[in-house]
Amino acid sequence: MLRVSVKQARAGMVLAMPVFAAGDHWGAAQDAALLNSGVELDERTIDRLREMGVGSVWVRYPSLEGLAKFADEGVFRACAQVASALSTALDPASARATARLEFGAYKRAIGSLLRKLHKAPHAAVFLGQMNDARTPMARHAGNVCLLSVLMGLKLDFYLIRERPKVAAHTAMDVSNLGLAAMLHDAGILRLEDHVLERQRARVDGPDEDDPDWREHVRLGYELLRGEIEPSAAAAVLQHHQRVDGSGYPQTVPASATNPARGMLGNEIHVFARIIAAADVFDRLRHGARAEIDAGPGELRVVRPAVAACKRMLEGAEAAGLDPIVVRGLIAAAPPFGPGTLVRLSDGREAAVCDWDLKDPCRPVVQIVPDLERGARALKTPRPERVDLRDRRDVTIIEAEGFDVRGELFAPKRLGEFDLDAMSRAAMNAAAESAVSPEIRAMLRAG
Repeated sequence: MLRVSVKQARAGMVLAMPVFAAGDHWGAAQDAALLNSGVELDERTIDRLREMGVGSVWVRYPSLEGLAKFADEGVFRACAQVASALSTALDPASARATARLEFGAYKRAIGSLLRKLHKAPHAAVFLGQMNDARTPMARHAGNVCLLSVLMGLKLDFYLIRERPKVAAHTAMDVSNLGLAAMLHDAGILRLEDHVLERQRARVDGPDEDDPDWREHVRLGYELLRGEIEPSAAAAVLQHHQRVDGSGYPQTVPASATNPARGMLGNEIHVFARIIAAADVFDRLRHGARAEIDAGPGELRVVRPAVAACKRMLEGAEAAGLDPIVVRGLIAAAPPFGPGTLVRLSDGREAAVCDWDLKDPCRPVVQIVPDLERGARALKTPRPERVDLRDRRDVTIIEAEGFDVRGELFAPKRLGEFDLDAMSRAAMNAAAESAVSPEIRAMLRAG
């Protein structure tokens, strides 16, 4: 099987996984499959998928059956349930209504997602945007929710360290993290109409310095406080805080010597730091307007995953993000996810089969000499796999339709992205001598 963008899909290709959507599409019920596996695509169906904003589909491809472990139908169905709940929660008409939000339904959707992920741990990888939500705003919230949950599962050791006042099993429970991420922007639709209109008129997304806009975190907190756990409510309030003291709300007042500032470092709840990273990643991938575009529309990709990861490691965004959390993001949303089609520097097209966090931009790929013909064939003769860790003369130059030659990154030190080493250092003080001083410094800084 192979993950192809709907733009790359061709008539005759056969779906390897169902396509889900959040109700109201083709008369589908909530979390029902719009198209089942085994369906052969035709031009009309492909056009309809484009209209619905479906970004990618999984199609059958000989000799790539091993990718099935990363694409679990149960996980996809649970994501559709989350997306359906979000499409209701973030509907502008519902936001103005006096009816209470269905917190029970949201909790059940998160619980179902976690159960499916525990049953299919290999599927705990972010493979692209949720196709299932009705609006860009709901889709953004769904992406942030799923990515936050996946990051939390990867960072269980860090959650234990950063939540010392609760038992380890409670600290590692990411259900409240998922709920907070799901509703992190709920306050936006409680803003006054003139504030929303002003922000939606901006081409490059909301003005983060606008004091009226900044109120959305407090509005969301007030809406959710008492309805969800305090840790989740705190994460909603703090998800625009930055570890360098920038961000908002500015909860530390000005003094004679220092200006007012936001919270610093691990003053910010670790859930909020995770949601902040997921939020930045999705904004980089899809543009800054997604969180305010509440009407129908597509959430298009403006930057490939590898470029978003690099910005979060080395760009202006890096100073405000928890470095351990960013490493967790790269583990959950690899620069080149499984099934991604790429072009190599030797001119050949390939599909990503596997990757190693020790060098995330050098995955294992399989050459796909004739994508369109191969996706329809019963077998592909002599599939060739290339481990780019062993082929330093070959690099990825194109992914997701973007030139990525300037976006690749490599570890600057041994174990920079090694979460297992970080876990050993965090969970066992005796093991600290086995990891680099830089990793120990990151863990101490939090």
